[in-house]
Amino acid sequence: MAFDLPTTVGAIILIMAFSIMYKNNIFFKIGNALMMGSVLGYNASQGWNYVYQQRILRLDSTPQYIVGIVLGLLLFTSLTRKYRWIARYPSAIIIGSATGIGTAGIVITSIWRQILSVAEISMADPGTIITMVIAVMMLIATFMTVKHEGVFKPIAEAGSWAQFAFYGTGLGSYAVARYGHVVGRMIYLVNTWIGL
Repeated sequence: MAFDLPTTVGAIILIMAFSIMYKNNIFFKIGNALMMGSVLGYNASQGWNYVYQQRILRLDSTPQYIVGIVLGLLLFTSLTRKYRWIARYPSAIIIGSATGIGTAGIVITSIWRQILSVAEISMADPGTIITMVIAVMMLIATFMTVKHEGVFKPIAEAGSWAQFAFYGTGLGSYAVARYGHVVGRMIYLVNTWIGL
């Protein structure tokens, strides 16, 4: 197998990242700094390239471009001590508008479509009925305004156990996916870099 510099550099950084399994050492810190620095540098260059090609070269007189450029330039005032307070205003405008747009998108895509899909399901399917019963039990378990007494107590306890089961399966599938990434990186080291 011929020597390939990018593959070798990637494998060395990967081995440095895996060295954290021994303990926190200088090799891990160097590999972490190299990886984060290269990713941030690449993203910064791609962001500048996008802004330069898409916005500065095609700048017209519409106010939205001028406002966006002014707000973006005002963010750089956070790099100075004297004018750091100015960066609060463009940050608040950007975060507030993004939150408003994102919230509207979440309501439409997630919440409203879920309500519509529940309204359209067939009640003849036993899995659907079980899912709806478990959902109601979980909702009763999470209501803090009602004291769980009488008939609500066993329902709330069953809802709590259902939440534990769902959270446990979610965490387990997440852990298995992460182990899959580690196995994929080990296969990369053995097959691509060493060539076995």
